[in-house]
Amino acid sequence: RYVSPSSSAFAAECCRHLQRSPRPRLVCAAGRQLHLLSVEGGQWVLTSTATMDHEVACVALFRPAAGSSPDAMDTDDAPPSALPPMAAAGMWTDLSVRLLALPDLRQLHSENLGGEIIPRSLLFASFESKPHLLVALGDGHVLSFVLGAAPPGSEKALVLSERKTVSLGTQPVSLVPFSSNNQQSVFACSDRCVQLWRPSPPRASPRPPRS
Repeated sequence: RYVSPSSSAFAAECCRHLQRSPRPRLVCAAGRQLHLLSVEGGQWVLTSTATMDHEVACVALFRPAAGSSPDAMDTDDAPPSALPPMAAAGMWTDLSVRLLALPDLRQLHSENLGGEIIPRSLLFASFESKPHLLVALGDGHVLSFVLGAAPPGSEKALVLSERKTVSLGTQPVSLVPFSSNNQQSVFACSDRCVQLWRPSPPRASPRPPRS
């Protein structure tokens, strides 16, 4: 629960996503209200608020620079991204995902997921040096999109492409980043837990032939 200096308060019980580094940020939602908080002077400060046209079901934060933070997870040694920092929000009613600029939460892109199932969990991750957005649904399916900048002259700032779908069960899926042996990966937890991505072990260099 956050209480502003003006004594107005909101409870972030619907959904939230904390980004710990390099600058701590928290995006959270309650109903149609989306809030971005940051740490200033050792205290959480409300940075911006946006009112969405539908209730928010799930949120995530994207940190563009490559690094080891699990909140904008790099699963390999990806170079720094040219994409701006952003938030993602999944909508209840129109079953879409919105990409929002930080810090003003201005909408950059809206992606219609189709179907009749609500998005329940979002996660930004980097696979094979490409930033991805993972969208977990309430029926056990996970969608993946490659996240990129729109081509010059386009009316959109961002594009989501190369959509793929995988079925992991029949229950709602939660996406959980984790680290093991300094390697980042993703757990998808439904009626069973699955590791969505695992780094390949390093290959030994071939021995030169004997003369």
